[in-house]
Amino acid sequence: MKIEITTEQVTAYTSLLNDGNSIHQKDIPVIPGNLLVHYIIHSLELPLLKSNQSTFKKPVLVGEDIALDYHQTGNIIEYRITSGRELKLTGTLELIGG
Repeated sequence: MKIEITTEQVTAYTSLLNDGNSIHQKDIPVIPGNLLVHYIIHSLELPLLKSNQSTFKKPVLVGEDIALDYHQTGNIIEYRITSGRELKLTGTLELIGG
């Protein structure tokens, strides 16, 4: 699944959280990691989560060609975000129940 997050979305997210980190304010900003995780949860239309574990490997920039791959076994979803062959983010979501 292809992911696209815009500069406007990063700006709105960082403004809401009062996040003044300069890496999110550049002409080509780094996408906040938690915004990526929120995007994953929202895109997969997940019910309430029991837990989330994420490992951020490399920064993801606005405009970068990124994709979400995931696999679900029972109440566990393992996911990864890649850009080409480069791993950017990996994690596990545990759904309530099951």
